[in-house]
Amino acid sequence: KMLTSFLASIPYSMRRKENERERERYFQYTFYLLLRLMSVYTVYIEKEQSEGRVDCIVETPQYVYIFEFKLDGTATEALQQIED
Repeated sequence: KMLTSFLASIPYSMRRKENERERERYFQYTFYLLLRLMSVYTVYIEKEQSEGRVDCIVETPQYVYIFEFKLDGTATEALQQIED
């Protein structure tokens, strides 16, 4: 909830990017910076795997979270990309 609130406070003019890929990359970068600034977890972005890259991986002592960012896609599409 705090992350959503923080991201919502960023002025529109600073978020506006020319194309979808740039907007997604900007969100990914902002997300990464916030997690790194909290310095609680190990965070990787664009982590290369044998069949592609993962947008973001967050490792905690108990869990590993995998994020696939989609600006105009659905959660189902993102989950399918993670499964593939």
